[in-house]
Amino acid sequence: GVQVFDNGVSTSASSTLAALDSLHRGSPGAPQGTIHWIGGGASKGEDLLRIAADLHGALVRVHGRGWLFGAVANPLREAIASQGRGSAPLDESTGPAGWHGEGAQPGQFPSRDDAPCTSFPSLDEAIQAALKAAQPGDVVLFSPGFASFDAYANFKARAAAFHRILQRWRPSPTEPGSQRAAWPTPEQAES
Repeated sequence: GVQVFDNGVSTSASSTLAALDSLHRGSPGAPQGTIHWIGGGASKGEDLLRIAADLHGALVRVHGRGWLFGAVANPLREAIASQGRGSAPLDESTGPAGWHGEGAQPGQFPSRDDAPCTSFPSLDEAIQAALKAAQPGDVVLFSPGFASFDAYANFKARAAAFHRILQRWRPSPTEPGSQRAAWPTPEQAES
């Protein structure tokens, strides 16, 4: 299935970078699939080019892909894209499969220096796209890295929205072969 990690308390790039680095393929027990990072929100006046350079490097290291939302989504997508050789910004019109390229397999990037990102106006749309694109063995990481005040009262309200959206995606036992993301319930994880 697809593993989902919630780092919804992250309102800084350094917290998100630590979360991404913890999923590096060289780390013991690290996932081998694509890391689908969901990030965004509102900038607190940070240097987006510096943050983009750090995020680009982390996404390349973990073979990751960004699904960006909120006020910072478009400028951050463009800044991250400017970091890779031959990178071009992707937008919602390319869709989840648009980043593969002609004849490429899921998880395969145009160059090892690319860190594809897609921007969305809302958290809901970014989560849906990431979950649709995730394949068995992949990880979905919710680690916003920016303030929540563009759309939410605080980071707790944003994290609660993330959990409500995930509940809509939890697989149903009546849907054999469902393409929805699969992860254990808290009860299953405890047993």
